[in-house]
Amino acid sequence: MKALVAALFLVPCLAFAQAAAETPIRVSLDARGEDVREVLATLFAQAKKPYALDASIKGKLYVKLDAMPYEKALAVVLAQTGLKVKDREGVVMISPAKVSVAVAPKPVAVKTAASLPIVSAKPLNEKAILARKVTTKLIKAPLADVFASFGKQAKIEIEIDSSVPAYRIDAFFTKSSLRYSLDQVCKAAGLRYEFVDNKIQIVSGSLGH
Repeated sequence: MKALVAALFLVPCLAFAQAAAETPIRVSLDARGEDVREVLATLFAQAKKPYALDASIKGKLYVKLDAMPYEKALAVVLAQTGLKVKDREGVVMISPAKVSVAVAPKPVAVKTAASLPIVSAKPLNEKAILARKVTTKLIKAPLADVFASFGKQAKIEIEIDSSVPAYRIDAFFTKSSLRYSLDQVCKAAGLRYEFVDNKIQIVSGSLGH
């Protein structure tokens, strides 16, 4: 009988203890421009929590909370102060949250055509160009083909004036200088050549070189 009475007495005690354990810790804050460290100290004192504050924490806080659960109250304070929380072996650690700062790209100076320096074309070394060697074995070939072959081998653009007749000639040269080859063809066709705008131009008229 005594055991039954003890058991009946124990059941409500256990229920009361469980209800007490589930009751959330509540805190109240009324800060009007107080140092945020003092506000946090008050919060943790009411919640009976061990804590540590980073030495760099500073600022003032305006907040009023009435009987709010500890976790929510802490979240409110952290959100207003830009702080973060971390639990380390039961101790609540508070420190500033790292803020990523976007670095603006350096402006790139874009040069317009007006701002670009004027670079004059490097003058050709006519003597060196005319000394280059060419080889052709063409039979009754259009003048345009002959001069195109000369230009390709001597690495120089050769332009034929529209006044030049569409002659066909035989052109046999073996490792001859460009000067000699041009002289022979122009002499045979009654033409002349000259350097104009970094290229060789073939025109009608007697040979002037």
